[in-house]
Amino acid sequence: MNMDMTFFAENRKKVIDAMADKSSLIMFSGTPPVATADEHYQFQPDRNLYYLTGIARPDFILWMSKHSGTSEATLFLPDGKSSIAGLTDFPLSIDEVAEISGMKEIKDRGVFNTLFSR
Repeated sequence: MNMDMTFFAENRKKVIDAMADKSSLIMFSGTPPVATADEHYQFQPDRNLYYLTGIARPDFILWMSKHSGTSEATLFLPDGKSSIAGLTDFPLSIDEVAEISGMKEIKDRGVFNTLFSR
């Protein structure tokens, strides 16, 4: 079941409107716990991230910021070397992520790591 992407866009707008100026929000979808060396428990995404993006996959990151009345929201994809990628589902493409979430700014996880490595 997939909700309409406008639902998630409206949810992001509500959160950004409630954010203080000069603030950021970072959310992680999470990683499923390991049951054994080669088995993972069923993944349950962070519900807050799902509410804002519609993405129910592991290792995604959402960054939203508000500064001087302007806001931005970026969704970072898991890198291809993720220990979870491909085990239960095929990784989502950028186009699929955009269609589900309604987000325009979708970047690779490496960009997030570079931005926040300081």
